[in-house]
Amino acid sequence: MNEPEKKQIGELLLSIQQFHSQIGIAFPMEVVIIGKGGTKCMPADQEGSRVFITVLFKQIEAVASTIKNMISNLSPSVAKEILQTFLVEMLHLLNQIKMEGRYGNPIKINQAVILLYLVSGLVQHYVASTLEISIPSSERFLQVESIEKLFSLCKADYEYKNMSINHIFNQVIENCRIC
Repeated sequence: MNEPEKKQIGELLLSIQQFHSQIGIAFPMEVVIIGKGGTKCMPADQEGSRVFITVLFKQIEAVASTIKNMISNLSPSVAKEILQTFLVEMLHLLNQIKMEGRYGNPIKINQAVILLYLVSGLVQHYVASTLEISIPSSERFLQVESIEKLFSLCKADYEYKNMSINHIFNQVIENCRIC
């Protein structure tokens, strides 16, 4: 891979890191509601990610569109194949969230957001290890977590220890297709 292609991949990974950061904002967690009746906490399965299907979702869709265009401009390569697989599932999950809408099923929305967070982190590890490059970083975005930390945050119960990143990625992609 020549230097211009490495630079192009690096910029693309930064866009995926931006997407990962934005999805991180919508990550399901307890929601504190302050109202006339006082303050109460709603568990993630009752509200969670769907409270973010507002302006943030439009920003996430815009970054996804940028990622799609950047992937389409890549020369044919193993990295492009990996990224196209990610893109298909990313767009599928975003569409699911959009169809559920602000008042949709919170469990389905949370599941889709968690899978988006997991797969957007994993794809960065996969591409970096395949091309033997380091994952680029920016102070503006969350640093992609280690694979172990990603699985822990997402409460994912995959068997990932002693497996190749290729196998782990494909296993998560299968779950995205089922979701």
